[in-house]
Amino acid sequence: MEKRFGDLLQELRKEKGWTQQQLADVLNVTNKTVSKWERNETYPETATLIEISKLFQISIDDLLNGRKTESEQSETVFVSNQSDLMTQWSITKAELFSKCTAVLGLSGFYGIYFLTKTFVPSFLLLTCFLLVSFAFVLFKREKIKVFTGKKSTLKDYAEWVGLVLAMILLVIPCINFPVELSSLELFETVWTQGMLPDFYQNNGQLYITTHLSFLNYLTWFPYLLSLAFLMYHGVIAFTEKRLTIPFKKSFVLAVCLVVLVYAGNIMQNSFRPYEIMSEKTYQAYKNRYVTIAEAFDKLPDNLSVIDSSVLDQQLKGKARYKMYMNVAGFDDDTQKVYYAQSLETQKTWRVGRTVAAWVLSCLGIVWINKRKEV
Repeated sequence: MEKRFGDLLQELRKEKGWTQQQLADVLNVTNKTVSKWERNETYPETATLIEISKLFQISIDDLLNGRKTESEQSETVFVSNQSDLMTQWSITKAELFSKCTAVLGLSGFYGIYFLTKTFVPSFLLLTCFLLVSFAFVLFKREKIKVFTGKKSTLKDYAEWVGLVLAMILLVIPCINFPVELSSLELFETVWTQGMLPDFYQNNGQLYITTHLSFLNYLTWFPYLLSLAFLMYHGVIAFTEKRLTIPFKKSFVLAVCLVVLVYAGNIMQNSFRPYEIMSEKTYQAYKNRYVTIAEAFDKLPDNLSVIDSSVLDQQLKGKARYKMYMNVAGFDDDTQKVYYAQSLETQKTWRVGRTVAAWVLSCLGIVWINKRKEV
């Protein structure tokens, strides 16, 4: 029974269990192009027709006339399908081993880093696993070359390059770096950001080597993961020279997480306790705050010239000052004095934002990887 070209192409594609996107990837065209072929709106070019003929083991004449002879179906299709399945499984295994090896390397990095608090040995382990992962990529490429006869192109390695860049993005915040401890403000910033310091001295100057704690890294992981997906699909989209659907979805996820952060901060600030004072009381209170704050700002920049006992007294004094004043800001227009929220309240907001980011990130990743079957 003769059919039109598009009808036959759709039948052959479904016999292999492929989607339009999978067929498009094999032929290096877009899924829209395949869709137009199957709707009989357009026909492939001669070179593409030859590729389709080889791919489905059917003559070009029968392909254009929309017919599949009984002999072809009985003698060649079964053998061809068996061979195709074996080849596709071999290619799929190489790709799967490549990705699994890279993920194992990343897991090993996290294990060593959070146990030893050192970046270099962890990164060396990750690098070794990535090299093994690349070996599987080369093996996959050779299988494709034998199967299709196509030469290697940059596009064949884009997925692996995107994966490597994404993983580097995930581990960059873990880099240990030395910081000269030259001011109280710097010390407090490093400490409150969850970067646990190791102290050491060099030429009489005090330094700290920082590293992220595991819990602190977990709060940043959803945001890093969304950027990693954006990087991964961005590299693929760049090599294909078009905005792919996964890249668009990754961009939407990254924007949603940024909006989540800003929305959470705005909501948290809107619940800050405040007090409305009369103009005279407000100005006196503000002047007193500024006077005390300026007194603590007069500490010397170089902490080495301060006696350790004096430094302890200054830190305790500053802590008492913060607990006593507890001022977060002033609004001169409304004579409002805003007070900082309690540590318990701040922790609750931080945990709430982290949980929301994790949920949004997980749902977004499922959404990105979901492909619409045709």
